[in-house]
Amino acid sequence: MIKTATYITTIVAIFAASTFGASLVTESFSGTTDPAGWNIQTYTGGTHTSAGTLEGESFRYGTGTGNGYMQMTEAVDYQRTTAIYTADTFSTAQDFSFTCDYNIGDTGTGADGITFFWLDKATIDSNSWNINSMSGGYGEWMGAPHGNDSGKSVGYYNGIKGYSMEFDHYDNGAGEVDEYNHFIRISDWAHSGGVGAVDRGGDDDFYYGNGWQSVEFTFDADTGTFTYQLTDTDTSAQTAVKTFTVAVLETALGTGWYETFDDAYFGIGGATGGDNDVHLIRNLDVVPEPATMLMFAMGGLALLRKKR
Repeated sequence: MIKTATYITTIVAIFAASTFGASLVTESFSGTTDPAGWNIQTYTGGTHTSAGTLEGESFRYGTGTGNGYMQMTEAVDYQRTTAIYTADTFSTAQDFSFTCDYNIGDTGTGADGITFFWLDKATIDSNSWNINSMSGGYGEWMGAPHGNDSGKSVGYYNGIKGYSMEFDHYDNGAGEVDEYNHFIRISDWAHSGGVGAVDRGGDDDFYYGNGWQSVEFTFDADTGTFTYQLTDTDTSAQTAVKTFTVAVLETALGTGWYETFDDAYFGIGGATGGDNDVHLIRNLDVVPEPATMLMFAMGGLALLRKKR
């Protein structure tokens, strides 16, 4: 019985270690073709109501040995790239995190930005939308699908649910490019305001035109806390931290403002509108941390003890 217990304990421990904290997807985007498991679409258009012309993989990765990153936009008006990982989903009711390198150039007129987002699979399925053909909008939508039309129909899906973390650098009239991190509910494109956003106006070297930066975004399900930090990849210096909670979001914006999803798709977007700049992505890692797997492992040990 002792040998059996040891054997089962070992198997359960290995199972827990191999599943707890395993990446949903890790992708460098360093090749010359779209990686497996992704729906990636790039368009060059002319307005918020015109889908535009579909670009090929060479637009995103270059030719030959590739660029070592994915180009989401050039410094060209009305371009957008939507990249959604469709091979698997994760639960936003559990802990999760993502890290990614991004580079927002300063060779254009300054707009619009990059966004990291997640979409509710149940809503997509109930509306019979094909996740493998979904794309997002130009300009302020930053390549993410959105549930707010406002006369800008490209990328619009009525009733879609999800959330978006934006790295905005559109000039809002201050006479310079304004850096502004937003946390947004995409069903109606409601901004979280000062609760989940940081206005970096007047500090335009924060990430705009500052080379490769890294973002780390985490959600602690036990405390309902979001945290994100930005790091300069050249110096490894942490450049900012922002923390906010679901409780504070809902106090400020209303009960139910934030929803969790049992199954969510992860995506990245980048777009320009009437102004433009270069947006690049590399080295993405999305890590769901399924506590249920650890509980399953502990449950196995409990059943073993009970039988003994």
